[in-house]
Amino acid sequence: MSRFWWKVLGTLCVIAGIHLLTEMSRIIPGLPPERRSESLFLASAIIVICFLSAILCFFPRSQWITLRILGAYGVAACIFNIVEGFRTRNYANIGITLLFWLPGSIYLIWSGKMNNSESD
Repeated sequence: MSRFWWKVLGTLCVIAGIHLLTEMSRIIPGLPPERRSESLFLASAIIVICFLSAILCFFPRSQWITLRILGAYGVAACIFNIVEGFRTRNYANIGITLLFWLPGSIYLIWSGKMNNSESD
């Protein structure tokens, strides 16, 4: 990937973190008290991951770490999607998750790069 696309990815991670932060401040007060701490912890962890990924995107030597973080996040999202699909008996997205998203996420974790060529 060229440096331009790394900067775009970093900027999008910052925007995602800011958006989640604003949504979290709106949604958390409306939750039942027993779910607030759990939701606050999860949202905070995702915000930290967004900003960590953004920081790592802007430094070329750490981009392999960024791709592995995104791959791990993708695997976690795939597992959640599969479990939720079986729980709700909505099997429409399970095939796409297993055939497209999960292998791509595992590849990112395994290799830490997008292609076989050297980084620009």
